[in-house]
Amino acid sequence: MKWLFIDSRTRGSASFGWLTDSVVSKIWQVPAEAPGLVSFISRHISGAELAQADGVCVVSGPGSFSSIRNGTLVANLLARIYSLPLYGIEAPEAEDLKALAVSLPKRKAVSYVAPIYDQEPNVTLPKHYVVKKDSGRSEDCLSVASSAAREGSFFTK
Repeated sequence: MKWLFIDSRTRGSASFGWLTDSVVSKIWQVPAEAPGLVSFISRHISGAELAQADGVCVVSGPGSFSSIRNGTLVANLLARIYSLPLYGIEAPEAEDLKALAVSLPKRKAVSYVAPIYDQEPNVTLPKHYVVKKDSGRSEDCLSVASSAAREGSFFTK
């Protein structure tokens, strides 16, 4: 049995590879400067190899907001595209990959793995964005954001 393993809980890095039965056969580290997790995976694992996998296992967290979201998105996507069983695990289980590989055949697959964040996300719209109305007036985007879509407005810098 062979599972694709993805761990992106650490900000600025990720790892992925193959777990086979009770052996960790190959784990790659994605460097912070890499163009993206999907791109990096596609350079090391072919579509034919993925199609032969027994499932996708992803660390769902807790982890950094963008990092863990990216890893779970990729895992959900690959499982869906290749019709593979999907398994979500939490960070402590990823510390012993051999034990994880032994336990995977006994687990129940899920249809979706949701990310678990290590803190509240800090996502805001930069203050220098304004909403341009058809009339040419500029207004603070926060005060008109809910009506912007209805009125056909758009965001500009």
